[in-house]
This record gives sequence, structure tokens and C-alpha cells, in this order.
Amino acid sequence: MFKVFKESFKLQNTYKTNSKIYQLKQIFLIKKMLPSTLYANKTLKKIMGIISIITEICSIFFGKIFYLLLLIYLPSAYLSGNTSTNFLNIFFFLTISGALCNTNIFNPTKDRYYAIFLLRMDANKYTLVNYYCYQFKLFLGFTSISFIFCRLMDINVAISLIMALFVISCKNIVICYDLLKYTKTGNVTNENAPHKLRWVAIIIPLVLAYGLPIINFSISYNLFIVISLITILLGIVPFIYIIKFKQYRSVYKLLLNPNDMSKTTQDLVSDINKTTSLKAINNSVNITSNKVGYEYFNDIFIKRHSNLLMKQVNRACIFFIVVIGIIIAITIFFPLLNPDINSAIHSNSPIFIIIIYYANRSRYIISAMFMNCDHSMLSYRFYRNPDVIFKLFIVRFKSIVKIELKSTLILALGIVLLLFLSGSTINLVNYLLLFVTLLTISIMFTLHSLVLYYLFQPYNKNLQMKSYIFIILDIVTFFILYQIAFESASILYFSTCVLSFSLVYSVVAICLVKKLAPKTFKIRN
Repeated sequence: MFKVFKESFKLQNTYKTNSKIYQLKQIFLIKKMLPSTLYANKTLKKIMGIISIITEICSIFFGKIFYLLLLIYLPSAYLSGNTSTNFLNIFFFLTISGALCNTNIFNPTKDRYYAIFLLRMDANKYTLVNYYCYQFKLFLGFTSISFIFCRLMDINVAISLIMALFVISCKNIVICYDLLKYTKTGNVTNENAPHKLRWVAIIIPLVLAYGLPIINFSISYNLFIVISLITILLGIVPFIYIIKFKQYRSVYKLLLNPNDMSKTTQDLVSDINKTTSLKAINNSVNITSNKVGYEYFNDIFIKRHSNLLMKQVNRACIFFIVVIGIIIAITIFFPLLNPDINSAIHSNSPIFIIIIYYANRSRYIISAMFMNCDHSMLSYRFYRNPDVIFKLFIVRFKSIVKIELKSTLILALGIVLLLFLSGSTINLVNYLLLFVTLLTISIMFTLHSLVLYYLFQPYNKNLQMKSYIFIILDIVTFFILYQIAFESASILYFSTCVLSFSLVYSVVAICLVKKLAPKTFKIRN
């Protein structure tokens, strides 16, 4: 077993070292200075190998710090109710969600393919050795970092041990279920491409993680301990099953496709983008439009992609209807909770920013625009004419807004109705302000996505994303919204800030597009 661990460690370290050298060669300007023989440089490979080891050690702790701090501790502190119970509630449900989408064993990595099929290592031993290491890192990381947070919130430090074991047990249970499913059906779970039902199972705990504290209904300290201990005990049998399972080679034969393993990550992403975008097109000859000019051009595009666009929006609509319906039922059957619901909405209005951000699909619409339209059209000179670019920008903005407002309208009406049913005594102007503000937020996200697309068009001719600025700005946008979302603010203050910012941003953004887009809206090399 130790020999397998040693060979596995060497393989993973070599793979990560070569990956870092490859990433280094992709950086603009630097890549031209680095020779193709760089991979054979022993000194550099040793340095990169040491960096890989240090990175791996740091990831055990720093990854858990960011996870517990950004996703659990800060939201639990901002949300109403007791911070400690909020913390445990969010941790509990995020762990369930994480176990369903990150098991390690069903992650089709290239180093696993190299080890099992190219180097002919024992699949069972290799899988178990790597999973033992994965569990050890989980246990060490969660125990040590959660210990700090438990001390910070005056929670019994013994909980940190329970938290770590709870994470491991949840993963064991999910892995055991997936292995049993394989033995019965022959279908292998790919955690990078979850089934639709799995997505539902992942999303529900996410909603409960942050939704329950919003209505001041987090799971109690004692309940968390009881459920966690039961889960830990239940996780023992699945762990034994994982150890005794003997068909890992057959599992990976289905999971690790040789054609995919021979491609770079960028090639795989490109293939997925092409396949997804082509499936989204409706090629019916009956599709037409009464509009003229660029409005006709855009209208045909929207209609041909109606399955993709409306399917996503309809899902968001159904989600909002179900969630708001549940909360309305709570206001009717549990009237004692009405003051808490009313206070949560009235004092935590900024939380709707992040909700609308996730519901907004303009980023995906824009991706389809490039894959199935601009990718070809940008090769024509007339399409890069400043007037054409700006006219199409405005037409697209209007059409996407109409699509996105469908789900936001349901959310806005639902929130206003909840305020009314929960016994709100606020001024009628505030109802109108909140309604208009939520619609404005949706419009701003659509505008922002289009502006980033036109100013930093990120794709190359192979449909690969090449603009690091685009990615960085997208990440920065998310973190800014994340920080704003958990701030407490009254409806009046929140609405005033949003509407004022939206007015200024709209003017500046549209002016920038009109002036700079003719230079920036092009296919990258």
C-alpha cells in the first residue's frame, strides 16, 4: 500500500508540476520568452515540484479558512438570529450539498487515468490510497480550522471534531450510494456532470442553508449534534463497503474516457461549449419575424434559442413560485413567525441582490450569442462597424431584459405580497420602491453582462475563453455583490442607493460601449 502511495504521490506531483509550467507558458508576453524545452529543465521542475507540494499543504488549511469564513461565518454573522446556530445550520446543509457534488472518487482527473490505464497501477489500491489521503486532509483541515471558529463564537471546541467527522461521513454515504447504483444499473456517476435530479438534491440544501436563518429558523445546537452523531455512526458501514469494493477499474473504465483524457482542459471546455450551443438551436424553417434590420436579426436569434433562454428563465420562475409559496403558507399557518419574516425582508433587503444575480441568465445568453452568432459574424467588416455594434448592443439589451424580467417580476410581486401578509406597516411608497428596485437590479445585471462582453470580448476562434480581465472582473463583481448582500439596510436606504447607482452606471456604461466597443469587440487570438 505504501508503494502505491509513493508512486501515486510522484505521479500527481509530476502532473501538477507540468500543469503549472503549462499555465506559466500561457501568460501573455512570458509565453514567448519560455522555450518549448522548458518541461525537460530539471532545476525548474524541482522548483515547481516544491511549489506544488507547498500549495497542496496550504490548500489543506487555507481552502477551509476561505470556505468557513466566506461561505459560513460571515453570512451567519450578517443574518438575523443567533450567530452560532446560524453557523451550524449553514455548515450542516452546505456539507450535505458538498457531499453530493464533490466525492473525490468520482472525479475524472487525468492523473487517475494515467495511473490506472497507462501505468497499469492496481485500480483498487490506487483509489483507496488516494481516498485515504483525501479524508485525512479533510479531517486535518476541518478539525483545525473549525476549532478556531468554534473558539471565536464560544461553541464547545469538541464540535470541531464532530464537524470534521460529519463531513467525511456524508461523503462516505454518497460514495456508497453511487457504488451501489453502479453495481445495480451499470451507470457511473460523474461529479463534474451531475444528473438533473442530483442538481435538485444539491440546490435544496443550499436554499435551506441560507433560507432558514433568514426567517430565524436555524437548527438548534443540540439537534445539530444529534443528527451529526447519527450520520457519523451511519457512515461507518458505507466506509467499510468502499474499502471492500473491488470493481474500481470497471468504474473508471466508464468514467475516464480516453478521448477526453487526451485533450487539454481548454479543448474539453471548447467541445462542451460547441455541443451545448448547437443543441440549443431550433433549426425550424418556420421561424420568422415581422421586424426589420438588426431587430429582425436579433429576433430570429432569440426565437431560434428560445428553448435555451426560456427553459432557464422558467426554472427560475418555478423556483421563486415554490419558495415564496412556502413562505406565504408559513405566514398563514404560523402567524407567530410573521414579525420575524417581516423584519427579515425589511432589514435585509440587500440579500435580494445575490438572489437576482444567480437567477439572471444573461451571462449564458451572451455565451450563446458568441458561439452561434458573433463567432461567425465578426469575420465580416460591416459587422464591426461602430454604428452596427452599438445598434445591435441596444437591441440585444432590450430583448434580454424582456426575458429576464419574467422571473424577477414574480420575485418582486412575491416579496411585496409577503411584506403585506406578514403585517407590514411601512409606507405604500416603500412597497413601490422595493418593487421597482428589484426590477432595476435585474436590468443592471443584464446591462453589466453585455457591457463586459462588448468591452472585453473573451473568446477566441476556437471558442476558448482567453480574457483574464473578463474573468477577474466577473469574480470581483461577485465578491462585491456578496459583501453588499449581507449588509443590513432599510428598504428606503437600499432602494435609494440602488436606483442612484443604476442611473450613473447606465450612463457611463453605455457611453463606454459606444466609444470603445468598435476597438474591443473582436475575436481574440
